[in-house]
Amino acid sequence: MKTSRLAVAISIWLGSVLLAVSLPAADRYHFLKEIPVGGEGGWDYLSIDSAGHRLYVSHGNKVVVIDLEKEQVIGEVDDTPGVHGFAVAPELGRGFPATVARTRSAW
Repeated sequence: MKTSRLAVAISIWLGSVLLAVSLPAADRYHFLKEIPVGGEGGWDYLSIDSAGHRLYVSHGNKVVVIDLEKEQVIGEVDDTPGVHGFAVAPELGRGFPATVARTRSAW
């Protein structure tokens, strides 16, 4: 009797996991809030510093810094041409813009 109950419990659990995985992303995620950033230029990758509650978003030739507790832009890392992302090193108290180096053949 214990084996059949365990088998039913596992089947139910597995079925719910498969259902959750098969749902489109729109059914699993939903919009919470918009934080206006503004400015010109394209967008690229973002990085999260969970310890510092910061979100770093590459935007044009800069990285926009967003405070996730205040839910607002608190600064920028300017003059980062070609920036695609931002690497956070919280143990060093530093962050580094990530760019793509171009060689002569890539021009």
